[in-house]
Amino acid sequence: MSAIADLSLPGNSLTSVTAWRYWHWYPHNDGDSTSLDAGRDFHQSNEQRQFSQELRIASEGERRIDYVAGVYYLWQEIKANAVNAYGTRAADRFLAPTVDRVVGAAALNNYSYVSDSSPITNSYAAFTQGIWHITPMLDLTGGLRYTYEDKRGYFNRTASGADLSTLTTAQQAAAQAIRAPYGIANSYTARGRVSGQAMLTYKVTPDASPAQDTAVQKWKLHLPIAYDNASPAPPSPDVGHHIENDRLNLAVAEVAFENARSAAEFFARSAFIRCLVSRAAISMRSVPILSLASTRSSAMVCRPRLAFAGAGPS
Repeated sequence: MSAIADLSLPGNSLTSVTAWRYWHWYPHNDGDSTSLDAGRDFHQSNEQRQFSQELRIASEGERRIDYVAGVYYLWQEIKANAVNAYGTRAADRFLAPTVDRVVGAAALNNYSYVSDSSPITNSYAAFTQGIWHITPMLDLTGGLRYTYEDKRGYFNRTASGADLSTLTTAQQAAAQAIRAPYGIANSYTARGRVSGQAMLTYKVTPDASPAQDTAVQKWKLHLPIAYDNASPAPPSPDVGHHIENDRLNLAVAEVAFENARSAAEFFARSAFIRCLVSRAAISMRSVPILSLASTRSSAMVCRPRLAFAGAGPS
């Protein structure tokens, strides 16, 4: 489960994310998937508890530099138990027919090993990232994260089976070789370590299309139609066919909103204005935009290359 709390501050937002996880898994499986008493009980059980807390502050609104910074903590404990218990027919099921039957039976029949482990993690981190909007299409992103992580735990495996002392020396060695891949007694203890990370990224990309804005209900782009004043069409009599230069490269984007307020808020965003100017400069590929105007009806017009019209629901 998790809980998120937000607090709005002048020009910033403060966010707290608290999470807790509790997970238990206790399977018991027939290791041979047959009616034979071969793989009597194969399972890996886990008890996991995890707690995390993040506290971060992020800039809000339109600005030249956006930023986010915060701290993070994670605690996790896992208690694991693995059991492989072989039955009275394990050698017949899991060993090749060429293996000596006496050695195979002594090595694997009624053999079992149990593994217990419990890693505990305490992780602490501090991070920050900033985005410098150098131009409407050029951003420089820099970030740094420092992590200190302490891991401690243990792993212990015990094994039990038939007494091999009754076998010859050669048979005992062969039996131990059979048991080795299936699990033998072993253990280790892990300690803590320190790690850090730094990242600097450089990104060149235009803003997202205004058509992807959630406020937009309809978006239709009418591109310029090629026209030659020297060869007008259709050549109707008494009709002026000459088109001024500022209309030869005119494109119209038709957009619809739920209401006038949504339209006004959409067109007032500086992100939209930056996107409109930069995308027009890329897509039309002719003379620079001369002006950018806003009317009371919330229409945006770029002359001579782009006209942007806002409308109600359609």
